[in-house]
Amino acid sequence: MSYGALSHIGISAQQSYGTATASWDYLPIISESLVTEIEQLEEEGMRARFESGAVHEGLITVAGDIVFEPHPILMGHFLRGVTGQASGTLTNSVYIWEFIPRQSDFSTNCAVPPFALQIYRDNGSAWQFTDSLVNQLSIDISGGTITKATASLLCRVSSLMTKTSPSFPSGNPWNWSQASLSLAGTANGDIESLSFVINNNIEGLAMLDNTRVHGKHLRTGYRESNFSGNMDFASQTEYNKFRIGSEQAIKITITGDTTATSYNNQLVIDIPQAKYSSFPVNISGAGRISVGFDGAAKYNTTSAYAVRFSLTNTRATYAN
Repeated sequence: MSYGALSHIGISAQQSYGTATASWDYLPIISESLVTEIEQLEEEGMRARFESGAVHEGLITVAGDIVFEPHPILMGHFLRGVTGQASGTLTNSVYIWEFIPRQSDFSTNCAVPPFALQIYRDNGSAWQFTDSLVNQLSIDISGGTITKATASLLCRVSSLMTKTSPSFPSGNPWNWSQASLSLAGTANGDIESLSFVINNNIEGLAMLDNTRVHGKHLRTGYRESNFSGNMDFASQTEYNKFRIGSEQAIKITITGDTTATSYNNQLVIDIPQAKYSSFPVNISGAGRISVGFDGAAKYNTTSAYAVRFSLTNTRATYAN
């Protein structure tokens, strides 16, 4: 009998593609869906029979999601993973980290920084996934709930390892009551939920390198930064912005509890140029009218980014 409650996940930043590390940070998770798949290659040659040809093992791939409640310390791993870089400044005994999507690949073999991943599923050995890349990261804030995040991963090498003993950091995840939001620089209290997703559009490439795993993980298209949510239809202000195609800044600030060192863990998502792509206003019954909207963050030439994440905590490095 194996239990998810007795399982654990560890992450460790790699310095290079292809070289695993073991400086583990342990992440409390809600669920994970990383699956190892082995492509089956069937011979096509006909041999005077109705049965198909022999089957050979082909490309080995690993992909899936990790769903978790963002922790003020551990969240930095995933922000660096999806943006490609991290810059920290020590201020009054705490670090203010900035994560701005980089305009170059991490290396010639991978678009974003790789990390090693350890998953112990409460039975036997742990799984080790080397060259794990954050292809997509979503952050979901909804009224009355704890904030959630989903990291969609592409991993290159799957193997087994001796499990380690986890030690989880102290500190609480963020919840909805710690979040505030502004539109065009003005506080807005009509948003009920908001999700932000950044997608790198990375794909694994099978190379002629005498291996059965992807030799590179590179981009197949533009990086996309999108948002969606639900809004109380209190006025036509935001609908009018959608109607005329105007763009505006969106800023989400989540300020956590004050710690023993008298500072607040904080996450800020700064979108200087956002545009609605849909804003359907409909009557679904006799009750309150709300609007489910979608939009995209566009690159702002003045700020030189489409989105910027700021994280305040006591972590000194995210590159191990």
